[in-house]
Amino acid sequence: MGKDTSKHQTTEKAHFAVSSLRPSAELRGLVDQYLELVDAPGSNYQPEQIEWIRQALLDAMERERIPFNSEAEARWVARWLQQGVPIAEGKHTRIMFARMPEHYDVTEYDPIRHGVHELKGVPFADQSDERANAARFIPVLVTVEPLHDYRGATYERPERVK
Repeated sequence: MGKDTSKHQTTEKAHFAVSSLRPSAELRGLVDQYLELVDAPGSNYQPEQIEWIRQALLDAMERERIPFNSEAEARWVARWLQQGVPIAEGKHTRIMFARMPEHYDVTEYDPIRHGVHELKGVPFADQSDERANAARFIPVLVTVEPLHDYRGATYERPERVK
């Protein structure tokens, strides 16, 4: 990955070191096997085969401290791992704008309590858009860092099929 040359500057000293993920060859192999099973239309695989590879993948991810909080998150992370996306070191903090969903009144929406579904770096097209929609955006600090082991990971998964 190349150096970030955007005009946005970090609000912290650039790139604090974070221990990023380095998935093993074994884990990458399990990811490929699992996604092949999951994505196969009209699969001929037996449910026991699918369950075994799913559990092996989740166990390997937990062993390698690749965080997930549900099986769906683990699958999404596995898809990312399969792409072989380079993993950048450090982290970057900047101001972004959380768009308040239309079903919330501007006095009741809290991005922490209700979640952020859309973030924008530049929330308005022009000054008239800004005047019309200013109440629908909340400035937030967003820190982006490489996926790594963190204390919030729960490694939750459904009960094993017997």
